[in-house]
Amino acid sequence: ADARADLANASVVASTEEAEATAAAALAAAAQSALTLPDRATESAELAQSQVDSAQAAIDVADPDDPEALAAATESLAAANNFLEAAETAVENFGDRDAYVEALRESADNAATSAEEATAASDSATAAAVDASPAAESARVVVFNPTAGAVITEGGELVVESSFTATGGMEIEVPANGEAYAAAAAEADQAAAEVDEKDDELQEALVAVQVATLATIGDDSPEAQAELEEAQEMAVEAQGAVEEAQVAADEAVAARQAEAATVEVSADGTQQSIRDTEGNSATAVTSDTGVVITMAPATLASALDNLADGELQPVLASDGSELIATRSADGVIELFQADGSAAVDEDGEPYTADALTAMVLIFALD
Repeated sequence: ADARADLANASVVASTEEAEATAAAALAAAAQSALTLPDRATESAELAQSQVDSAQAAIDVADPDDPEALAAATESLAAANNFLEAAETAVENFGDRDAYVEALRESADNAATSAEEATAASDSATAAAVDASPAAESARVVVFNPTAGAVITEGGELVVESSFTATGGMEIEVPANGEAYAAAAAEADQAAAEVDEKDDELQEALVAVQVATLATIGDDSPEAQAELEEAQEMAVEAQGAVEEAQVAADEAVAARQAEAATVEVSADGTQQSIRDTEGNSATAVTSDTGVVITMAPATLASALDNLADGELQPVLASDGSELIATRSADGVIELFQADGSAAVDEDGEPYTADALTAMVLIFALD
């Protein structure tokens, strides 16, 4: 039991440290791509100062009696001063980039070291848990992460895995085969990691575009424009790689879910969706008066087969009609209107089980 507890704790620590290390490394890489900012900002400031000097010189030689020439020279000086102010701001913002990048690198290195140590501790705890023979009362282990969900194992086998949805609800997966599910889950995790990696590359490409855009301020040379276009093309390619990775991740998640029964619960608990490994599904919506459970006709027919002889079950037809289903003494499911008359549609044709779409559970009224 102690070994399994150590395993759970070490796994959480390792996951946290690895996430922090990845984030820090990505940030350091982004900063690395901006190393040329100080030089380019200084060049822009020098160019802006020369434009100010030229504009001032033009005003000095302008004919005071020529309003148009004087206005043009004054406008050029104002524009040059604005350019100089922007360039000086860039120099101020990016002048000490080396120290910033070095600090980020140090942070990433420290986080990576911590992640390696935590992973080693987790591996050690895993080995101890495998060799341990837990007591009967500790055979079932629950590991809960408030930000992600919970994992329940019993005798070393995965029993239930749950995770929070983007809308605040809960998704619960119950594997039909522990080994097959574990393999599919590993592939899904790897695909998700690939998405994160491609997204980091996209962020770096976007930073490169920003850097190249800044470099073109006051520099309309073909070289600067070519660098900007190259950076933009790389960003487009990175975006495409993210989209491809996301498609692969979605397919991997679907493959994992195919190995388990899945239950999804809304944040307020009023909606539940259930799907088994064979693809059968049901959706339940709860109100103040009861629960409506929608199923495919074949699944609903199987559910009605569980009725005891003479038991009444409210159901809904595909046209919205409210009917009553019951099981006769000879095991046949019969349908009636709520008043006990024969269940027929508006054309006078009898309803069949194939026309049913939902069961209705009505709360008892006090």
